[in-house]
Amino acid sequence: MNIEIEKREDIAIINMHGELDMSTVDDLVAKTKELTTSYSNIIFNFAGIEFVDSTGIGNIIKIFKDNNSDNYLITNLSSDVEEIFYILNLKELLGEKRFTKSLEEALNLLQDKQEDN
Repeated sequence: MNIEIEKREDIAIINMHGELDMSTVDDLVAKTKELTTSYSNIIFNFAGIEFVDSTGIGNIIKIFKDNNSDNYLITNLSSDVEEIFYILNLKELLGEKRFTKSLEEALNLLQDKQEDN
C-alpha cells in the first residue's frame, strides 16, 4: 500500500492506494500516530483502496476507538470495501457521521465543525 499525506491548515488527509491488509496496516498505524501529535482532524481517504482484510478493519476500529475523536472521517469507499464495512456494521460501530461519500464532503464537514467552535 502507498500512503500519501496531504495537509490543509489543521486537517491531515491520509490518501491510501492499494490493499489495506496484514502486510501494510502497520504503516498506516504509524503514520496516523505521527499525525495525531499535530492534527486533531484526520480524513482517511479510501479512494485508492481495492481490498481490506480483517487486520485492516481491526486497526481502523482501534485507531478510531483509541483517539475517540469525532474529527476522524472515512471517505471514498469503493463499493467492494463499503460492502465489507456494511457486513461488519462499521458505520454503526464507529458512527454514521464519520463516513462521507467524497473528500469535499469530509472537508466541508470538518470546516463547518471548526466554525461552530
